Amino acid sequence: MVETLKRCWLFSDLHANAVEEIAALSIARRFSKNEVIFHEGDPSDFLYIVSSGVVKQFKSTDSGRLFTTVISTSSNALLPIALFGASAYFLSAKAISDTVALVVSKREFLSFVEKYPIVKDKVLLVMGKVIDSAYERLSDFVGEPASRRVLNVLYMLYSKFGNSVSFNREEVADMAGTTVETTVRVLKNLKAANIIRSRRGGIIILDERQFREICRSSYVILTSNDEPA
Repeated sequence: MVETLKRCWLFSDLHANAVEEIAALSIARRFSKNEVIFHEGDPSDFLYIVSSGVVKQFKSTDSGRLFTTVISTSSNALLPIALFGASAYFLSAKAISDTVALVVSKREFLSFVEKYPIVKDKVLLVMGKVIDSAYERLSDFVGEPASRRVLNVLYMLYSKFGNSVSFNREEVADMAGTTVETTVRVLKNLKAANIIRSRRGGIIILDERQFREICRSSYVILTSNDEPA
């Protein structure tokens, strides 16, 4: 528990005694794969920090589509800004693998922040970057073709997890806000070019240089009959 908190960006500048103090306020909770940790609109009563596993944070549209804003792994805090002034979470969080999270009550966390105000400064600093990332993802949804969005998601996952991406085509399609059929076409073309290969529950990137070039390019040549959404 202490080691997880030491690695968390929220507490990385605190001395050891302060980290042990917040550890003493934390309890560990287990979440099964696909279990929701909190829903958008739930009271923001707890701080969650991922100890192990992978969590996605997302927003649901009125039409039922999901807009994934961030993928969180070990030592990542989930939406800490919601504990400052907001009465509810403005995103949902769902475990996409078996996950253990450290949980601190809002009351105890805010009391801790009063004692160590640098934590609040870190929240404001990092959440600015998170909002910027979310804005870029929103721009994808508004102006980019579906195959481009699939590539953007694949590149985001590659940047975070390396050349072994443990997400299946349904999960990639969900994060890209497109159909499984479009995602399959993009993956099929990448496989035909020997850039990736499939494995159970994910993909392996074989040619990282070519993969990066394709994902960073401003145009898409992978599919000729791209879907609009």
